[in-house]
Amino acid sequence: MESAVRLRPRLGLLASTISRYMRMMRPSVRPWAKASLCFVLIAFFADFVATFLAVAFFAAFLAGVPFVAFTLQKISGMYGRAMNVPVNSENTSLPPLDPARHALREHVMAHAVKRGDFTLKSGRKSSWFLDTKQTACRPDGIVLVTNVALSFFPAEATAIGGLTMGADPVAYGIAAVAATRAINLRSFSVRKESKDHGVTGRIAGALQPGDKVIITEDTVTRGTSLFEAVDAVRDFGAEVVLITVIVDRGGTCAAMAADAGIRYEPMLVAPDLGFEFGS
Repeated sequence: MESAVRLRPRLGLLASTISRYMRMMRPSVRPWAKASLCFVLIAFFADFVATFLAVAFFAAFLAGVPFVAFTLQKISGMYGRAMNVPVNSENTSLPPLDPARHALREHVMAHAVKRGDFTLKSGRKSSWFLDTKQTACRPDGIVLVTNVALSFFPAEATAIGGLTMGADPVAYGIAAVAATRAINLRSFSVRKESKDHGVTGRIAGALQPGDKVIITEDTVTRGTSLFEAVDAVRDFGAEVVLITVIVDRGGTCAAMAADAGIRYEPMLVAPDLGFEFGS
């Protein structure tokens, strides 16, 4: 009330000043000046009202007013579904994760989730794509990957690798970070074709016969690359004790690993990111 009383003389002064200038104008100009003034005042008050309503609406949301919160959440949800990507990783519809996996999910969603029209390796079309190398090839990302991986790696594991090149940054990065924590894992790659000169065969790197091996990959949809690597490692004379990937988007690999008698532990799965398996 006191503010309104103080503001009244100022508004009166403004009105009298505008009126005085209007009288000084030529009669032919006055209608245009009045129209311009009206547009300015309408624009000013419309902007003021819109700003006031936006601030009030947001303040009500922060205060937990049910209708306002419900409306904003609905709008956010509709936008996310329309774009076929999660709005953000704090969405309450996403499953809760332990701290290490939650931090990895944050990184994957910020750097690796892409949207658009994509053709997957299987030939199937999809409106989203996981470029998980964007996490595995960043220093902060590979540390987060290693934090999750070491929480379930078997103590007897001696080597880590997989089919080039999807497995390469994951295997080499985990081995390097693990070494700083006094965990020694030799790393290797499985070539897509056997080499017939120099060090022949499909294995490149420090794998040795008799090693207890972790097979890895950045992203898996069908699992064919993983089990191609499994076969090559077994042919080499090593034992596969675990299969792990950064993200399992297909949901079929767990059954394949069970049939092969191999433990399977993905770091994240598609539903952790807000997508259905196979979408």
